[in-house]
Amino acid sequence: MYIDYEMQKECVLILEWVDSTESAVNGYENEIIPALGMTPLQAVECGEYRNVLKYIEHISLGGYA
Repeated sequence: MYIDYEMQKECVLILEWVDSTESAVNGYENEIIPALGMTPLQAVECGEYRNVLKYIEHISLGGYA
């Protein structure tokens, strides 16, 4: 499975929350970020990379989706 550099950085941030790299990739590709209305993958493809990182960082600090 190919994982690009941006995806790797995000996956590293969430690996502590999931059981495996596959779970992290699945979330990246399929879980909708409510504030963005799209998946992290879609957001990155639309140039919203910084917003994805902000969202992940917000959640990691105990914030709500």
